[in-house]
Amino acid sequence: MPERNERLPSNKRRGSRAGKFNDARTAWATTYNIEAVVYEYEPDTGDLDVTAEELGQDIVLLIRPIRKGREVVMDLSSLTYEELTALKQAFDFAFDKATPVTQRRDELARRAFEEEGDDSYARLYRQVSPFTVRPRAQQEHDQGVQDRRGDVPDVGAGEGPHA
Repeated sequence: MPERNERLPSNKRRGSRAGKFNDARTAWATTYNIEAVVYEYEPDTGDLDVTAEELGQDIVLLIRPIRKGREVVMDLSSLTYEELTALKQAFDFAFDKATPVTQRRDELARRAFEEEGDDSYARLYRQVSPFTVRPRAQQEHDQGVQDRRGDVPDVGAGEGPHA
C-alpha cells in the first residue's frame, strides 16, 4: 500500500517519492481502523555542544485513523524518562483492559459462525496485518567510506606508500 502524504512536523519531514517509504519509517502496524508508524530521525543538534550520536535518534510515533479523525504525532524522545514511563504505563493499562474484551468478541464471532453459520460479524473477515519492522542494513561507516574504490589499499595493510 503506498504511503499517504507524511503529515509530520516540518523538521521531521523528509522528501519521499510516491510509492516509496520515507527513509525514517522504521516500523508499523495497520488495523482496520488505525495505523501506527514509528519513525527514527537524526536529531537536530542546533547550537548544542553535542553530536547527533550522543543525543541518539529522535523517535516519533504517528497514530493515524484509517477512515476519519485526526492524526496524533508523538515525539517520544522529547519526553523525560519519567514521562515516557508514565505514557507507556497508560498504553499498557489500556491494552491490558482491551485484550480480554477483544478475545471475548473474537470468540463470540467464531462460535456464531461455527455453530450457527452466522457470518455477519465483520471481525471474521478482517485481514490481520503484522507488526512490521523494516529491515535496515547497519552501515559500519558513512557512505563516503562505503563507496571507496576497491583498488585503494587500506592504510597499514602492508601495501601502498604507508607500508
